[in-house]
Amino acid sequence: MVRLIFFLLLFLTGCTATDWQAIQEALQEYYQSYYPYQPQPNQYYYPQPQPSYQPQQDYQPQPSYSEQLSEIFKKIAKAIEPTHPTVRTFALRLARKYPGEYNTGQICIIFKYLEENWRYVSDPSGVD
Repeated sequence: MVRLIFFLLLFLTGCTATDWQAIQEALQEYYQSYYPYQPQPNQYYYPQPQPSYQPQQDYQPQPSYSEQLSEIFKKIAKAIEPTHPTVRTFALRLARKYPGEYNTGQICIIFKYLEENWRYVSDPSGVD
C-alpha cells in the first residue's frame, strides 16, 4: 500500500529521476526502521556460530532490498500509461482542486482519494 501511494504521488506530481532516487532511499529507510533487529544495549546478543567449512552450493544470491524496490518501480512505471485519456483526465481532476506548481495540497488530495476509495477484491475461488 505504501509503495502504491508513493508511486501515485510520483506519477501525478511529475517527479524527476532525482526524486525517484530520493523516494527509493526513503522507502528503504522506512523498511529498515519497520523491520529492524538490533539488540538493546542491556541485552545479550549471541551470534550464530559459522561453519568452519564452506559447503559448495549452486545458488544465486538474492537481490538486495533496493534492487528489488528498483525492479518494482520499473515494472509499475512500464505498466502506467500517462498519456491514456482516462488516466490523464483522472489526474487533472484531482490536481485541479489545488492548482499551480507541484504542492502539498496535490499530494494530500491524492492520499485522501486513495484512503477513501481503496477497495480490496479477493481472487476468484479455485484460481491459484
